[in-house]
Amino acid sequence: MQNVREILNEREKISGRYRDVSRMIQDTLRLWSTGPNWSRGKLTDAQVTSLEMIAMKVTRILQGDNNHIDSWRDISGYAELAAIDLEEEEISIKQTVKIVDGAFGAIIKKEPKEDLKK
Repeated sequence: MQNVREILNEREKISGRYRDVSRMIQDTLRLWSTGPNWSRGKLTDAQVTSLEMIAMKVTRILQGDNNHIDSWRDISGYAELAAIDLEEEEISIKQTVKIVDGAFGAIIKKEPKEDLKK
């Protein structure tokens, strides 16, 4: 059975030296966080997480094994997860609008109550 150090040494061949990877990821995220959508909080949690994971995968490609296919596939996977989240959010918003619109329409269409004093 491998010990943790042996596993880490194997992973370093694929991912790069942890200290170098960490520095590059953080430098990238600091740069990206200056973008107006990031700095103003316009990105969803899913978008931020996907961008962070993509930064990590790109860094691993640049620091480690650039031919590790999974890293390339993971980038597209994290982008797809953000897109799926956006689609789900859009469906949720449309459903909410439909419900609110339906309720508002029902209120407007209500016939006025007859005067009970008659």
